[in-house]
Amino acid sequence: MGLLRRGSRWLHETLDGDDAESVSITRGGSTTSAVSARVGSTPFEVDDGDGMTLSVEAVDWLIAAAAYRIAGVVTLPAHGDLIRRTLGSTVYVYEVLPMGSEPAYRFSDRDRSRLRIHNELKTTETV
Repeated sequence: MGLLRRGSRWLHETLDGDDAESVSITRGGSTTSAVSARVGSTPFEVDDGDGMTLSVEAVDWLIAAAAYRIAGVVTLPAHGDLIRRTLGSTVYVYEVLPMGSEPAYRFSDRDRSRLRIHNELKTTETV
């Protein structure tokens, strides 16, 4: 294994360390709790339909591909999945969705071990 691949693996293991947050993933009636995730962002350019190009920055979640489970089965993110993040007494609910010309997710490394999941804040709930 080359130096760059070892470094990449170490970095991804570090991403699941102390700075990671615990989120839950919901699809339909199935919820997976205590998923380790990190917040990221991706810049996009979106055509507004009137010939203008808008630059936006979307919140992304970085999650190990093996940790993205629905009903105990490892799966890939799908449009409409919900990711819930609790901060204090507020739960932020994000919906997984495609952004611009990108699909709802992409792998963020060559080994396809980490997902970069695009989403949008849909609502907040009080605990």
